[in-house]
Amino acid sequence: MIPRFLTDLSRSAKCLALATAMLTFSGVSFAAEPIVLPPGVDFSILPPPPADDSPAGMADLSVLLYVQRDRTPEQEKLAKEMASPSVFAMGREIFGPWFTRENLPKTAAILREVSQVTDKVKNDAKNEWKRPRPYVRSSLVHPVVGKPGDAGCYPSGHSYGIAIPEFVLTAAFPEHAEQFDEMIHRVMWGRVIGGVHYPSDTEAGRLLAKDVIDKLLQTDPMKEAIKTIQEEAAPFLKKDQENQKSKAGE
Repeated sequence: MIPRFLTDLSRSAKCLALATAMLTFSGVSFAAEPIVLPPGVDFSILPPPPADDSPAGMADLSVLLYVQRDRTPEQEKLAKEMASPSVFAMGREIFGPWFTRENLPKTAAILREVSQVTDKVKNDAKNEWKRPRPYVRSSLVHPVVGKPGDAGCYPSGHSYGIAIPEFVLTAAFPEHAEQFDEMIHRVMWGRVIGGVHYPSDTEAGRLLAKDVIDKLLQTDPMKEAIKTIQEEAAPFLKKDQENQKSKAGE
């Protein structure tokens, strides 16, 4: 008969091994090498934000005030939803109910890793210009979403933050490029409607994310990551195709 303390020790060891495996799985790169930004990737593609008294700067404020004047309850709802956008919730609109973090843990880990790796570029840009928020510039602007507490509004962190994973998914599933782009613009528009960003902020966030991901996709680890995303989704996409064929044959 095995002594109880040895049984308990064995169970503890198994639990520790399982926990370690889960921890390793949740943080692994899923590429041959960790995903890192190639040298020289920064925010230099962006021009400075327009000055408040320039035609572009005055147009920025005019757009916000015009949108605010005609803002509908439905638009306010959209702005609040886009204040906390979910890549997987948006993805389900394209792929269906199977597009979840639980079904696609490798994809979720890759998107999280890429966001973490690329976040510095956005932060550096914000710290470079520290453009005051619209409601700081003008008391006529009345936001309907929470006021961010970061360094500035140029470029838009929300626009950049959603565009990074959406451009990664575009690389994995180019047939859905237009739909992913629509998701990005939905968030961009939500930030303008919400009264916390100018149109130039949101477009700068999108353009910067596109440049960063285009350069990142040239690296071997990122190419491997795209293959991993495609392979993880393949069984679900195959099942969708089979279901469509079955329905077509009815």
